[in-house]
Amino acid sequence: MTITMTSPDSERFIAAVNQRLVEIFLAYQKGYDVSTAQLFRSEGFISAGCELGFYDQSQAREMIKLQWQTHLDQPWPESAEQDIHIPVAMHRAPVFPSKS
Repeated sequence: MTITMTSPDSERFIAAVNQRLVEIFLAYQKGYDVSTAQLFRSEGFISAGCELGFYDQSQAREMIKLQWQTHLDQPWPESAEQDIHIPVAMHRAPVFPSKS
């Protein structure tokens, strides 16, 4: 993936995007939950980078996909190929039948 850096500001912004993605996917890797608020804020932050011209939507998806593949041993979901979307990779909560 090649992202054209246009200024120190874009470099800092892209580094901040990648840091957010690392935090999210490391949490998933460790089996922790990630709040929907954190996901939506991060998606909005990534979208803002597109609007500012630091990268386009396909490059944004590639940044997300790269961090997913780096941290998770799961196939990349097809649903993430549309728009800017951070896929959810939380483990299912254990459910035990009630004894009623």
